[in-house]
Amino acid sequence: MRGEVESSSSRGEVRVVPVINDASVILRFVMADKNASHLLLLIEYADGRPLREPVHVEALGGWRYRLRYSPGFVRGIAAGDEFRLVDGEDGAFEVVRRAGNVAVQVYCAGPVAPDRAELEGLVAAAGGVLDGGVERGLVFTFPVSVGFAVIERVFDGWVRSHVGWAWYYGNVYDPADGVTPLNWWVGAEDSSAR
Repeated sequence: MRGEVESSSSRGEVRVVPVINDASVILRFVMADKNASHLLLLIEYADGRPLREPVHVEALGGWRYRLRYSPGFVRGIAAGDEFRLVDGEDGAFEVVRRAGNVAVQVYCAGPVAPDRAELEGLVAAAGGVLDGGVERGLVFTFPVSVGFAVIERVFDGWVRSHVGWAWYYGNVYDPADGVTPLNWWVGAEDSSAR
């Protein structure tokens, strides 16, 4: 994808913005206002250049932030998590406190609009919320207390009955390899998370 997703709640606008690859632009953006409501977080590197996603944040001070909504492409973080920027030039970050939420990123080969309301209803019935979307993707957040079995039942059922759809956990597996569980939820599934 040659754009970045601006995640937002289902009450707001969502737009794809151009990838900003000039390190000085991100540094000026962050340094201009320590209480900025948006930051660019690193998705991955492609052809030696960082791809970033704009995310909504709450500034906590000391270059720490709380993520307001789960991102559509960035892995390893979910709504409510607190993080610090590791390198302001590429948007790399480190989660310093987990909020107990599970991010689910859903993608479709075609536009999601015709099915969005139906999927949003299924997610809401299971205890989740829609955090944002673009033409071919949606992102949802669930409190971990809902349980992985419930989340998997919703999305496995959806992709079985809707051709061209796929889903992924956004913050369950290590972004470095995509298979190693982060295990931040161990002991947290029985507590209230959102």
